[in-house]
Amino acid sequence: MRSVHCLLATAICFLATEGVNGQPKDAAELATQLGPQIAVELKAKVSGTPRVAVMPFSNSDGKVDPSFAGTVKALQGELISALKTEKVGFVLDTRAIARNFSDTSTDPTQLDISDPAGTGTVLTTLKWDAVVMGQFDSTGPAALATTTTNDLKFSLTIIYQNGGFSQIESTGSKLVVPTPKCPEPTGRFNVEILVGGQVLPFLTDPHEDSLYHNVKFLQISPDMVGQEYQIRLTDHGTPEAGYASRSVPEEERVFGAAVLIDGIDSFARETGRVDASGKPLVDFAQVHPKNAMRWLLTSPGKVIRPDSSHPEGFILANVSGGNDHSTRTISGYQMGSETAAAFEFAQSGKGETTAELLGVTEDIGMIEVYFYARQLEGDRILPNHRDNLAGLGTKPGRELKHGVFRVSPKMHNGAVEVWRIYYRTAGSFPVPDDSLVPYVGP
Repeated sequence: MRSVHCLLATAICFLATEGVNGQPKDAAELATQLGPQIAVELKAKVSGTPRVAVMPFSNSDGKVDPSFAGTVKALQGELISALKTEKVGFVLDTRAIARNFSDTSTDPTQLDISDPAGTGTVLTTLKWDAVVMGQFDSTGPAALATTTTNDLKFSLTIIYQNGGFSQIESTGSKLVVPTPKCPEPTGRFNVEILVGGQVLPFLTDPHEDSLYHNVKFLQISPDMVGQEYQIRLTDHGTPEAGYASRSVPEEERVFGAAVLIDGIDSFARETGRVDASGKPLVDFAQVHPKNAMRWLLTSPGKVIRPDSSHPEGFILANVSGGNDHSTRTISGYQMGSETAAAFEFAQSGKGETTAELLGVTEDIGMIEVYFYARQLEGDRILPNHRDNLAGLGTKPGRELKHGVFRVSPKMHNGAVEVWRIYYRTAGSFPVPDDSLVPYVGP
């Protein structure tokens, strides 16, 4: 288990974990395994400080089903991070990849995993020394639905500027891919989207056999483009979710919520650089939810107070009058410890959304919230729990005052509840509009 770092205040935390018995299950664990293998090949084939790019994995047709987009983009981001850790050269982030394509009038479709020589020519134009590409053996959730597990076999190819290539097979490792369908909510949590202080109504697919069952849909009118919105998270305190302790009261449970906007972490990462005024520079990140920063929620009547003498960096205190930490309103992308950039609805396709700036387009128009439970002494897994893994987008708007501070709670590895919210204009949902009904919240 790697170290845990958290922010709070409005509270969030970052939790990095490792796979069980070394067997990859998700994008983060798979990247941790593949990173060193890719590094060995790169260091053997390319000298100096090579420029290396990692592309999103696709199926054999070179396409990505929208339902896999989040997993594919998380794997790309985690592989970029893993290769930077391995110090293989200059590893491009997704923003640089998108900019290189634009500057050279090339596009990703010109990189053909079946044509290393032709791809090598494109790499020369891009001034990349190597590109990491991969293929899955499934075309979409319908194909996965015919199997007993939601996992994918894959192959990985590294293509070099000279037309040479290296291949890394999955060797039995598989990537678990969550379908859009969400498990039944526990009733413990609520997620709301607000504009001008008003809660926007969700729609949902009532058909239990639908791939989008329990997914929320939010219809955005064209006149809402340019308006700011907020995300409100609530922990009702009951019922138990995912885990129950035999010895510690449930009110001592803290939950961390990873919030992804269009596939991008709601927390920007510090780059270690500063601007001309000395202000720290930050950048947005695409990561697996368990490696995202998290907003911390308490049971009603509790608040989190920093305490450096406590191993987790905080204590829980009782409060009255409703001014507790059971509800968090997130107003924008957290840009550091003091400010946030307001969430603002934007028209996709114009290069304005945060996701497009990073070269991420498949997840535009989707908000995901993953709830993780704090570890308590005597915890047992509840019988019904298992780990859960467009037209519009969001851009960072005006600067808001929004302070946070850092704590380090010990969290369970798997999410106890997942919310997926598609926000689109009418006719842009992945299911027919007339198949949706109003959602009645917990």
